[in-house]
Amino acid sequence: MSDSKHIHITNKTFCTGCSACEQVCAHGAIRMRQDYEGFVYPHVDSKSCIECGLCSKTCPQKQGRKQREEKTEIYAAYNTNENVRVASTSGGLFSMFAQWVLSQGGVVFGAAFTDTWMVRHEVAKIESEYARFRGSKYVQSDVTGIYKQVKADLQQDVWVLFSGTPCQIDGLKAYLRKNYEKLLTIDLVCHGVPSPKLWGKFLKWLKGKYEVLHFKDIRFRAKTNGWEKCMVEFDCETKGNAIDTIRFAWAEDLYTSLFEHGISLRPSCNQCKYRSIVHPSDITLGDCWHFQTYAPELFDNKGLSMIMLHTEKGKQLFKEISTSLVYKQLDYKIVAEQIAAEAGYYSESSGAREFYMLQNILPLKVATKFAKRKSLVHRIKSKLNKLIRR
Repeated sequence: MSDSKHIHITNKTFCTGCSACEQVCAHGAIRMRQDYEGFVYPHVDSKSCIECGLCSKTCPQKQGRKQREEKTEIYAAYNTNENVRVASTSGGLFSMFAQWVLSQGGVVFGAAFTDTWMVRHEVAKIESEYARFRGSKYVQSDVTGIYKQVKADLQQDVWVLFSGTPCQIDGLKAYLRKNYEKLLTIDLVCHGVPSPKLWGKFLKWLKGKYEVLHFKDIRFRAKTNGWEKCMVEFDCETKGNAIDTIRFAWAEDLYTSLFEHGISLRPSCNQCKYRSIVHPSDITLGDCWHFQTYAPELFDNKGLSMIMLHTEKGKQLFKEISTSLVYKQLDYKIVAEQIAAEAGYYSESSGAREFYMLQNILPLKVATKFAKRKSLVHRIKSKLNKLIRR
């Protein structure tokens, strides 16, 4: 039996890849490495490790959930700036908070596409830089070194907005090990994250199928046909130097349909502890898809956000920007029940692990076909079992 104190992953469902363990190690003994599915996990260099155990103590997945004393307030809302709203995935609220933080002389951290169309967290100090953080990116982002940068900025006593998935927020806070008055954290109602490796493989497939030389822009949730029927769009240059837009309906796109069925998600996403109304952030943003129930009067098919304010800080900053919003407070109980009902929609039997094995040996389209069939069977069985239990 090993007496080591360092972090050791024996069950991948308990690692979100937040990288808090890697960044907290002062000896550089931990590196996040991709497995065959393309998800990162910590690997410890035993020669550099001094067995202090700080990495294990920092891991958010080993810490219990803390119940908040404040009660979450929930709103449906959208930004009155039409240009920002159209360029955003939902109602354009993130941009309002980012703008406020920059106006205070602060900085904003968010997920952006790199030159190779991978996704990485970066920092913005002016408005034109944070515009890259707008729009959903359905790939797990690289946060290497970012928590250290956040801490350095906070120690300079400037406002910092950090946006990311709930597990990344938890990872950041575990790394920081103290509360900072000028740290604003915004996470999202997260469906899960596919791997960067799969995303790269899909882009390679897309290039071959459509003779793409290089991509100019990628929009996972373009509002070409409105917010409800969003499109996946790839602006690209094809052979002959033609500028073209490859466009798919959400359910028809190979990559997003895998995401929608829960087939391409990280193992930990199927056991996610953040699928509730309790989040580690100050603010949670998401689509207000149940607008017919919550706020039908706010729907105009241009994008409507649901915003959950978990802390007093979040509530105060919402008041700061509220004059530029159209919003309506929602019933906490109704929203909580809806989120709870949807929390168990995906499980390990949705075929994600089988899909990742298949896509390593079969063409991507063939592997997708097999995985979707299994996912459909699982979902039918799950619904039948629920009906029988009633």
